[in-house]
Amino acid sequence: MEAQIPVPSSSSGLRTKSTNEARLPAKVIERDWRLSLGNSFPIGIGGMVLALSPLSNIFLGWRGTGGLGSAAVGSYYFLGGLLMITASLFEWVRGQSFPSIVFATYGGFWLTYASTLTPFYNAAIAYQPQNPDTAATNPEFAASLGFFFLYMGLLSFVYLICAVKTNIVFVGFFAALIPTFCCLAAGLWALAEHDNDSAVNLQKTAGGFAFVTALLGWYLFSAVLLIIVDFPFKIPLGDLSCVHWYPKSQIFDEENSGDGSKD
Repeated sequence: MEAQIPVPSSSSGLRTKSTNEARLPAKVIERDWRLSLGNSFPIGIGGMVLALSPLSNIFLGWRGTGGLGSAAVGSYYFLGGLLMITASLFEWVRGQSFPSIVFATYGGFWLTYASTLTPFYNAAIAYQPQNPDTAATNPEFAASLGFFFLYMGLLSFVYLICAVKTNIVFVGFFAALIPTFCCLAAGLWALAEHDNDSAVNLQKTAGGFAFVTALLGWYLFSAVLLIIVDFPFKIPLGDLSCVHWYPKSQIFDEENSGDGSKD
């Protein structure tokens, strides 16, 4: 299989190019039609932060907010879901596999979460049809929904491992998402056991981590936009693509094999 060399990208330090592409003349590389496409990365990040920011404030209970965030369900559908799925498709066309996968799965998360909060889909009411007003706090519903957030945390952990080859901001983004989802799961399980005080505290803790995630997302969103408009200065992202995460002996062997030399 062709080796992949990580190189910084004008979008987020996520782009990779093959060894064959690295040896091609500049004029040949410029003929790749994908390089003429617009940068869709900010669309996905923008959708994420515009949906996550108000939800984190709701979880924190600011200005008298509370609950699971039903008041902002429209932003989950059309910003978190629609924009991230759209950005995923464009990133896939551009050959950016990792951000495409991230946007697709998190976009799916927002659509799933929004559907759960929408009465039409009968997610909570199915557990308590005789009293739909309090169905969202039904113990069986809360315990079942907790597993959804648990596995979203697992997915974020996988992304965190992959992100160590991108940039520091992206690493921090996923690192903050993991406790967000885990605290939400734990809070729902506490609610299922009628431990309301622990459920509220865990939800606020999740809101705090979600707010940190949103701030990192806004930072990344701003950094990419400054690059797109060719601003005089750029916000550092902490590029990690040049860091070698394997022994120097392996690097030496790869260089020798690339040159056709033998030990």
